[in-house]
Amino acid sequence: MTPASLSDLAYDDGAPEVIDDLAALQLVNPTVKDYANFARNLPCLVQIAERAFFYANQNRRFFELAVATPSEVIAADVASVHANVLLHNAAVIAVAVIPALRPSDRHARRQVGHAFLERVDDDDSVVRKDVRTAFGLDEGDAANLSADALAFAAARARTIADHGLGQLHRLEHRAALRSFLSQPADLDALDRTIQRHQRAVENIAVALEAAELSPEDCQVLEAARAGATLQYWVAVARFALSHDHQDRGLSYLLHGPIAPTAQLYSAIEIADEIGRSSRKMIREHASQ
Repeated sequence: MTPASLSDLAYDDGAPEVIDDLAALQLVNPTVKDYANFARNLPCLVQIAERAFFYANQNRRFFELAVATPSEVIAADVASVHANVLLHNAAVIAVAVIPALRPSDRHARRQVGHAFLERVDDDDSVVRKDVRTAFGLDEGDAANLSADALAFAAARARTIADHGLGQLHRLEHRAALRSFLSQPADLDALDRTIQRHQRAVENIAVALEAAELSPEDCQVLEAARAGATLQYWVAVARFALSHDHQDRGLSYLLHGPIAPTAQLYSAIEIADEIGRSSRKMIREHASQ
């Protein structure tokens, strides 16, 4: 039976642990080979975009069900809304940070960007420009846009048919969502992760200058440098979504030794903005 209110949901306390998309991308103690493999096997942005839309839809579902729900039940379940906001944020930023190399991924990125742009005030020109840059909304001609859209439709159909979206957490997974929300990011650990990837980029650059490298070794090291650089920006994006203090701002990261592209710069600026906004919302609800 389709639930008519939050009170009618059949809660499943046995759902697996919730992991957001950026955390899932982060390599743990990677080797040069791990970095190279990451760069050569980038995740599918079609799948991440679908997860972003899923989490947004779960919150729309929450508010639809809340209309016929007693206020005390809504208050007990609002943590699921907050968790879905954080999961949606991570998926959106992952779509912006990970390179969109395939036609289907380019269209997925644009879809997420257009959906995001709908939520930005028309007079907020700075954020709107960041969104257009981060999600490539001004790139491509009509022929390429059409080809990308066709590739996306096929990739999305395959993903859904193959159940390729991974573990998705519905409102019914209240316990898992609450647990996720109760475990804030460890900013000190993220700092160390950022520094580790930065050192890896620097060390790989030194190794590439060595004489007598075989073509195969050069290819591995070039891929590893790309992978380490991308891991650095994934960690910076996680930090941007999570940090809450001016003295731990992003300036030293955005203007550090690993320079971002204009697209990455805008993506991190957006992560900082939506991270602050989401944490403010959660604090305000907690104080009520």
